[in-house]
Amino acid sequence: MIFLITGIPGHGKTLFAVSLIDKLLKKNDDPKQTPRRIFADIDGLDFPNVPLSPPDWRDTPEGSQVFYDECQEDFGPDQGGRSTNPIIQALEKHRHTGHDIYLITQHPKLLHSHIRRLVGRHYHVIRKHGTETAIVYQKDGHIDVDKGWLLPELDNFPFQYPKELFDKYKSATRHTVKAQMPRWLKRSLTFLSIGFVVVLVGGYIAITSIFSPSEAQTISDPEPQSEVVPLTITEPIESAQALRPVACISNQTDCTCYDQSGFKLFIPISKCRSLTEDIPVFLDLQPKKSSSQSVSFSK
Repeated sequence: MIFLITGIPGHGKTLFAVSLIDKLLKKNDDPKQTPRRIFADIDGLDFPNVPLSPPDWRDTPEGSQVFYDECQEDFGPDQGGRSTNPIIQALEKHRHTGHDIYLITQHPKLLHSHIRRLVGRHYHVIRKHGTETAIVYQKDGHIDVDKGWLLPELDNFPFQYPKELFDKYKSATRHTVKAQMPRWLKRSLTFLSIGFVVVLVGGYIAITSIFSPSEAQTISDPEPQSEVVPLTITEPIESAQALRPVACISNQTDCTCYDQSGFKLFIPISKCRSLTEDIPVFLDLQPKKSSSQSVSFSK
C-alpha cells in the first residue's frame, strides 16, 4: 500500500512517521510476526537496522517498508497526466512485490497527480495551537486538505508527541513552534475580563451608594420619633338607635310590627304575636327628649 503523510512544517508529520517506524520495529521483534525490512531517509534518523532509503524503491527487497521524507523532491509533478518517470510508473504494481511505500510531504498537491491516484491511505497531521498534541485525520485515498471544513467528518485520532522519540531524528521546527491560545478562547477571556471589571465596578458603586456617609450618619444617629398624640374628638358622635317595635297589629291570619319611624319590621309571626302580649303598653320612643309618646297595642 502507498501511505501519504502530510502536514505543514512544525505540525509533527515527520514525528508521526518516526512513531510509525518505531511501531514497525517493535512488530518485527514479535516472534509471531514475519520480520520485514525497513528503509527511511529521514534526516538524522537513529534507529538500528533502518538503512537509508535508496532513490529507487525497487532496489529494496520484496516486502520492504520504505519511507521517503520530503518526497516531493523525487516524486513531484513533471507534467500532467501519467508520469513518464519509471519509478513512479512502477508504483502502479508495488503490491506485486509486497512493498509498502510511505511518502512524507507538506501538501498532497506537491506530489505528481499520478501518485495521488494511487494513494491507499492518507494521514493529515494538524498541531493543536502549538501544543505537544496533534490531530491526525485519515482516509482511504488522498484527502483534499484545502477543504478544511470537511476534515471534522473524517476519521481522526489524537497524536500525543512521544518525547522519547525526539532524539531519534533531526527536526528543525520542533523547538521553534510556541504554544498559542486559540482565537475563540482569547475572545472568550477578553469578554470575561471586561465583564468581571464591569461587575466589580458596579458592585463597588452599589456598595458605596448604600453605605454613603450621610446615610451612615442617619443609621447611627436616628432622629427621635414624635410622641404619641392622643386622639381628640371634636364632634359629638351620635349613637345609632336600634330598631325596635313600637306598634304591632295582630289578627287571626297575620301579625305586623312597626318601628318608631313607621316602617314595617320583618319578624316572625310568632314573635310578633308574643310582642303584642308581653310588651308593655307604654314605650318611651325618644328617651333623649322631654316629651314622650305612647302606643297602645291592639289585640
